[in-house]
Amino acid sequence: MDITDKKDQSSEVVSFKYSGFVVPVIMVLFIASFLYQSFRVDNVLINNMVVVPTVVLILALLFAICWQELSNLSGKNKAAKPARFKKKVLNKQIMFYLLLVGYMILQSFAGFLISSAVMLIASFYLDFLQNEVNQGRLPKNLLPLQSGVGNIANAVLSGLLDSPFENLTSYTEVIQDGMVDLIDAGKLVAASATAFSLGPDYANKMNDNAATYAKTIVLRQQDISNHPEPIRRLGVLACNGLIEADIYGNVNSTHIMGSRLQNGIGGSGDFTRNAHISAFVTPSTAKGGAISAIVPMVSHHDHTEHDTHVIITEQGLADIRGMGPQQRAKTIIEKCAHPDYKEQLWDYFNRAVATANSQHTPHILRESLDFHIRFLETGTMKA
Repeated sequence: MDITDKKDQSSEVVSFKYSGFVVPVIMVLFIASFLYQSFRVDNVLINNMVVVPTVVLILALLFAICWQELSNLSGKNKAAKPARFKKKVLNKQIMFYLLLVGYMILQSFAGFLISSAVMLIASFYLDFLQNEVNQGRLPKNLLPLQSGVGNIANAVLSGLLDSPFENLTSYTEVIQDGMVDLIDAGKLVAASATAFSLGPDYANKMNDNAATYAKTIVLRQQDISNHPEPIRRLGVLACNGLIEADIYGNVNSTHIMGSRLQNGIGGSGDFTRNAHISAFVTPSTAKGGAISAIVPMVSHHDHTEHDTHVIITEQGLADIRGMGPQQRAKTIIEKCAHPDYKEQLWDYFNRAVATANSQHTPHILRESLDFHIRFLETGTMKA
């Protein structure tokens, strides 16, 4: 073997070892990215279907590649011929590309399931609005819309694109991407707000076409956009996100486990208290099913049961207008709670009713925050 052959073999060995380190690193990045995306899916079934098998597959491939690398570094393959190095590098590349394709497919599948769960919430809300129109309680073009900041509330706005509602108006605090889509589609003919919360693409589009959007959008100072009088007079339809709601309709929209601030209350209090109809939307679980969005008692109060008219999860819609506390509890548990938590919620409620001596809002105070305490101690609200 001449000097040129030795150099070629040496470069192949370096290339082989380099690929052996790069591929596991990229795979670890894939795992982190996939877990980040997947744990945004607040549905146990989806997580079990997508996350678990994917992580097992990726870890198995990662282990196989690392084991091979350790064997190489220990000198077991020192006598390998260049052709064998080429073959192993090629096999690794094939494994890598197969993993990449599989990852992309599963990411698309997870994204589809995420969208499906969110659109279920949107469809329940749109069906509710259509029924209000059918009953003569709302006009065909509805009343001015208000939407809180967040992915779920924004998705509800996007659901209006395919709805039968036309000539819509909005009286809100913040304009999001979904509202821009409605304007572009000709569905939304007038919008009043005090600020924007737009993605980069939508912000650029808004800047590039400011003169056009100015014909539809008017910006007012906050003490007007959030003032109780115009909100009540216009009969605004408010739709905001929440962190958790209790079985009686009280809502926590700002704090995790009662203490850690997730976000500010913003204008949701102004609109919820004064809206013609105030709705709250949320997935029924969080953290892969470890947290229930419906609990016996919220760990922090932002909106009282008296201001909450409708609660919606992907499980269903609870219209609790005009109901007494116990009626509200039965409706929210039945319509909105995730099946994994219904039995616990029914058990708490039934025992509270049995021991409350006909009191107005039955609670067992020593157990009312057990869901939260259990999560802090064990990592899950499940009993």
